[in-house]
Amino acid sequence: MGISLNDKATMDLSYLLSLYNKYDGELRKLARLLRIQYHKMQRLNYRARLADVEGEVMYMLIREKRPELIFEISPNYGWSTNYILSALTANPKGVVHSFEILPKINGKPTEQIIRQNQHPLWDQERLIVHIGDARDMTPKVEGKIDFLFLDSCHEDWFANWYINSLFPRVEGTILIHDIAQEHVNSSSEARYVLNWLRQHKIAFTSLYLVGVECDSKGKRRGYAERCLMRSWAIGLSLPSTSTYELPAFTESVWSLLQQAETAASRRELETAESLLNEITQMAMNNLSPDYWPTTFKKAGSLFEQLGEKEEASRCFKRALGSSFFMPDLDYKSNLFYLLTALLKHRKWQLVLMTLLLILSRPSFWFRLIMYIYRPTKNRLARLVRRI
Repeated sequence: MGISLNDKATMDLSYLLSLYNKYDGELRKLARLLRIQYHKMQRLNYRARLADVEGEVMYMLIREKRPELIFEISPNYGWSTNYILSALTANPKGVVHSFEILPKINGKPTEQIIRQNQHPLWDQERLIVHIGDARDMTPKVEGKIDFLFLDSCHEDWFANWYINSLFPRVEGTILIHDIAQEHVNSSSEARYVLNWLRQHKIAFTSLYLVGVECDSKGKRRGYAERCLMRSWAIGLSLPSTSTYELPAFTESVWSLLQQAETAASRRELETAESLLNEITQMAMNNLSPDYWPTTFKKAGSLFEQLGEKEEASRCFKRALGSSFFMPDLDYKSNLFYLLTALLKHRKWQLVLMTLLLILSRPSFWFRLIMYIYRPTKNRLARLVRRI
C-alpha cells in the first residue's frame, strides 16, 4: 500500500533513504547514462548544475508517486529535465511542463537546446516546453500540480509569487533548489521561503542531509559521478498535515564574508580575522567544492587587507587548485577573477601559476583559434563579395 501524499513520511529522511534500496538498480543505470550526457553537455558549453543526490531524489519520487502533471520552472539547458523525463519514461503516464523565460540561448532556440540535451532513450512526447515568463505561462496549464520543481529567480519577490500562485495548486511534492544546507543560502528567496515555512509550521527535508546520510550508510556506493556537489534543495509535501519547528540554520558563508568585509573596513581586525577563520573552516568542512574558488579568493583578499599575507597566499592557492577541477563554463570566470585579485595584491608567483594553468587547458587554445579564425573568415568573405 502506498504512502499518502499528505503523510509526513513522504518527505521524511528515512523514507527517502528507503527509496534508495528500492530503486538502486535503476539509479545505477541512470547514473551511467547521465554521466555520458553530462560530458556531452560540457563539451557543448551547456551548464549542467544539479547535485547528483538532488536529481536521484527527484527521479525516485516521480517513479514512486506517479505524478500526472509536473511543473519545472526554469530548466535552462535541460539538465534537470533529464531526471524528470527519465522517470516519466519509466512510468505509465505523466507529463512535464517546463517553463523557460529565455527565447534563445547562445543564439539557438531554447526549446531546441533543451530537447537536444535530453538522452535519446527518454520519451520526449512527455515533455512540453513553454517559452515566456512563468508568471504568465503557468496559468494557461490547468489542473492540480502533482510535482513542482523550482530552480529559477532567487529573489524574494519571485518566491512570493510561486508561494501564492503555484503552492495552492500543488497536491503532491515540491522541490526547491538553492535554499539551505547546514546554513541558509544567501539569496533573499531562501530567507523568504524558510520564513514562510516557519510561519506555517510546514515540515520539510534537506536534501543536503540526504546526501550526508547516503555517504555515511554507503547507499550510493559505486554510482557514476555526474555533477559533484552537495545539494542546496529542500523538499516538502502539500497540503501538509505535519507541523514542527524548523531547525536552526547557521549563517551562510556569503553572509559571514560580508560581515568580515565590514569589520575589515572598520579596522576591527580581531573580529574580521575570527570571521575569516570561521569561513575557511566552513568552506573546507561543509561547503561544496564548486564554491571553493570564489570563497577562498574573497577570503584571500580580506586576509591580505588584514596584513595576513601568508594566510592570504594559502587561500589563493586553494582557490587556484579548486579552479582546476571546475567545468569549463565556471573555470573561465573563476580564473579571471582570481587572476585579477592576484595582480591587485602583487602575488607574482601565483599569477604565473594561474597563467600556466590557463595555458594547460585545451579549451583555451580552441577558443583562441576560433577568436583568430572568425574575424579572418569574415574579412575574406567581405573581400570575395567586393570582387
